[in-house]
Amino acid sequence: RYACSLVTGHTCLPSLTRLKQLQSQVISSSSFKQLLELEPTIREIVFAFYKSQYGKCLLLLSSGRENHLLDLYLSPHVDQLCTKIRCRALIQYFSPYKLADMRKMATAFNCTINELEDELMPLILDGQIQARIDSHNKILHAKDTDDRSLTFTRTLSLGKEYLHRTKALILRNAVIRNNISVQVPVSRDGEATSSVTR
Repeated sequence: RYACSLVTGHTCLPSLTRLKQLQSQVISSSSFKQLLELEPTIREIVFAFYKSQYGKCLLLLSSGRENHLLDLYLSPHVDQLCTKIRCRALIQYFSPYKLADMRKMATAFNCTINELEDELMPLILDGQIQARIDSHNKILHAKDTDDRSLTFTRTLSLGKEYLHRTKALILRNAVIRNNISVQVPVSRDGEATSSVTR
């Protein structure tokens, strides 16, 4: 039972990209509520994450690590699940900001600035966090996205898709209007041979 609720809770946290999803699919879910009532620690972890209390959430995770490792089914996945939750917390923490003080961020995540940089680097390289690190001033800057260029690219892509669909509809209309049909007769050896008739 404990492993079931723990795996469910740990799996939901990193997979949900928005707090609204966490609210609707986990906290407000009647089936998940029953599991949370049975395991108050997991409930605290989920609610701490939801309230953006990442330090508390991660502290609860690490304090229960020894118990998690004793579980036969959960133990091989404990470190991976905790890492995913920590990564999701880092992404969620920075998402509303244009820049963040890495000193405060390190305090919130109970780690040193160097450890924080090491954690942020792969997330930035993977594109999970759109930012750059100012190591000298210890500031995390959000990358400026050119909204105009992005809108133009999307519009161009939609235009090409519309053109492709329009050509397909015109071709289909011409085929129907001219009563063109494709018949697939079967030859003596059992292979299909196509022929076009009008």
